Amino acid sequence: MASLSLQHINKTYPNGFQAVKDFNLEIEDKEFIIFVGPSGCGKSTLVKAVTGLLDKEDGSIDGKIFLDGKDTAAMSAEEIGVFVGTVYQTPDDQIFAMTVADEVGFALENRGIEASVVKEKVKEVLARTGLDGMEERSIHELSGGQRQRLALASVLVTKPKLLILDEPVSQMNPQG
Repeated sequence: MASLSLQHINKTYPNGFQAVKDFNLEIEDKEFIIFVGPSGCGKSTLVKAVTGLLDKEDGSIDGKIFLDGKDTAAMSAEEIGVFVGTVYQTPDDQIFAMTVADEVGFALENRGIEASVVKEKVKEVLARTGLDGMEERSIHELSGGQRQRLALASVLVTKPKLLILDEPVSQMNPQG
């Protein structure tokens, strides 16, 4: 796991709405934190800031973000993506049109991992997320809850140092 430090984070949208105002937080290695707040209070904006999806260059966000003591301003988007695994509220935003196994193995294949290793890691994470036996299904055949677990499996397979879940159970249902 990893530490995360957010120092004086501010985010103002072009229309003048200030989504985050002087937010500070220290999360130590192996710590588990839950953000709770009403819609529009800045939770997802903070997730986007940590994951590098908000551009610091255009002045839309300011403050300092450190992952394991390293300033993210000095990190490439690829470095942040390897370091931080994120599951978003709407799983379809991060799912491609492929089979379940292909979706989960995609990030590993892009990192040049050998096909036999990818296959084994995919099998392991699908079992852990309750998706074993669904490897060859089309993503469009999955329920909302299964798609959410697929999004989680696709992140877990990469073994990120920091895992961020943005309303990860919003699409879940008791049956799947």
